[in-house]
Amino acid sequence: MNLTTYQRRVSVGATRAYLQRLRQTATQVDLTRLMALSVELVFENVETVTIEAAAVTDFWLLPGETVPATDLVGFELQVAADPANFHAQTFATGKARLSDGRDRVLAFQDVTQLIVHTATTDRHYSVTWNPLSAVDQENLNQHVALTSETLTLWAWPVPITHWTDILPAATDSLNFAVMVGELTTQLGDTYDETQVRTILTTALTELRSFSDLAQPTTQQHIVVRYQPRHADRPWTEQRYDDADGQDHADLYLWSYPELLGMDLTLPADHFWEGVAWLLWEITFSGAEALERQQTIERFQDDLVQGDQAEQDFRAQTTKMKRFWDAYVSQHVTAPDLAATVAHFWPLTTGTPVSGPVVSQRQDPQLLAEFMARFGAAYRKFDGDGQDAPERKA
Repeated sequence: MNLTTYQRRVSVGATRAYLQRLRQTATQVDLTRLMALSVELVFENVETVTIEAAAVTDFWLLPGETVPATDLVGFELQVAADPANFHAQTFATGKARLSDGRDRVLAFQDVTQLIVHTATTDRHYSVTWNPLSAVDQENLNQHVALTSETLTLWAWPVPITHWTDILPAATDSLNFAVMVGELTTQLGDTYDETQVRTILTTALTELRSFSDLAQPTTQQHIVVRYQPRHADRPWTEQRYDDADGQDHADLYLWSYPELLGMDLTLPADHFWEGVAWLLWEITFSGAEALERQQTIERFQDDLVQGDQAEQDFRAQTTKMKRFWDAYVSQHVTAPDLAATVAHFWPLTTGTPVSGPVVSQRQDPQLLAEFMARFGAAYRKFDGDGQDAPERKA
């Protein structure tokens, strides 16, 4: 969801569907086993609402995949709907406002922290906001539903987003600072902060400029993953193709309009860092549109030439193998047959480089020697075993 589609209050049916998804990966909390006294909600404006544990009918927590377990990307808190169960308190006056605690929960979805108070300790859980949310507004992942029996407050991380949501939010100074800081920290030996800012600014400006030319697709998807255990390369930015079910590391070869038509999946707990690395990957072929298009065209030309060279090599080596098959069948009794075939056999596989590694290139000296002895017959050979060669003396 974004600012234009966000709904604070969600229908009971939609809530049920979201909670089914949430509970597939979240962990249920047994407040009785914890001997909990209450659950406290801390809001962005530092107001709080405290709910007695006995009034909580269900409680689920969903921590992020790559952050401490106390950092939540999602949660569900279901409470008996009686307004008396919600005790509001403002930070400024310290005076309890018992009558409007439930109204505060319903009014604005900006919970930043959950605190479980027990007889012996307090457990603090920070709530990760949707990265597209403004810090002084509402968490676009958080919603509430109210029935005659229960109030359900929940947040669920939205895994797929779109460029139309990201580009406006990327102009926020805090979000942009996160992106610059991430790349500068990781690439500081090669690129300074000014260079990183220039590249990111150019890429974002170009993407916004091409917004109306986006080419929507339901088959191609951008997937950014963060795997901190892979210290040498924790970030991967790839294109997932529904047609072959494979990831492809070729985003830098797609035009801005093509990229803008793809949806994106990014880690909820390192969102803007992921956007930074995605932009870095995209701009491997250049950030400015004209420069980028020229680079892409050169890459594509090189790929075509490489494909043609590979096809030519395969055709040459396949014909050479068939030539020797035919030669052997017609010279079974030749005393030097094995030595002759072994000598020229590398022409069927390529030129040795190192150990078992061979290049897709026939040794020119060996090929010249072959043509001197068998050239006439080889030129007449059609590759199907016909006109098999006679050995040249």
